[in-house]
Amino acid sequence: MSELSNKVKTLSFRRSKTSEVLKKRDRQACERQKQSIINISKAANELKEAIEEKKFAKGEDDATVSEWSKIYESEIEKADQDIKLLEEYLKNMDDEAREQKMNYEHEKNVAFQLELLERKAKLQEELDKSKQVEDKQPSKPTSGAKLPKLPITKYNGKIEAWLPFWGKFKSEIDSTDIPVLTKFAYLKKLLDEKVRTDVDGFPFTEAGYPRQKKF
Repeated sequence: MSELSNKVKTLSFRRSKTSEVLKKRDRQACERQKQSIINISKAANELKEAIEEKKFAKGEDDATVSEWSKIYESEIEKADQDIKLLEEYLKNMDDEAREQKMNYEHEKNVAFQLELLERKAKLQEELDKSKQVEDKQPSKPTSGAKLPKLPITKYNGKIEAWLPFWGKFKSEIDSTDIPVLTKFAYLKKLLDEKVRTDVDGFPFTEAGYPRQKKF
């Protein structure tokens, strides 16, 4: 029975470290704490059950054995609560890491698309200049999607800057035949951070794009 008491004391001591471990926000430390509590709790429960069996073998009744078990069961239940708390914390950490990764990939993709668009614009400009030299006359307007000739300055939220920004964005990106979500990504990328914060609530979908334009 002394072995069970020592095991329960060890379990209580290990549980007392849970709050400290959570404050560190270290995933590996949380995993170790959870596994340690699980192992000690399991060992304590097995010892408790073995002693219960011996008590019944000696002829003790259910009420007596149940009363004896209460103090140990209480500690094991507290351990279960700590395990659940650690599991929820680890899940939240995983969710945050996954969201950060998705945001990073999204920003990376938008940056790549913008760079690609600018490269195409420069190439188109060079082709237009070459054609003008050959034909010795202004190049004829082409049909279909137009590529940006110059980088679009980010919109800073000032009223007087909106019309010039939107006119350029509309003619060079919004009016093209690129996918709607790509247009949406360009629009968000071309907003200053303080402006983008106000519109981040719109869903990143084809339906969310016209709503953000109206906003």
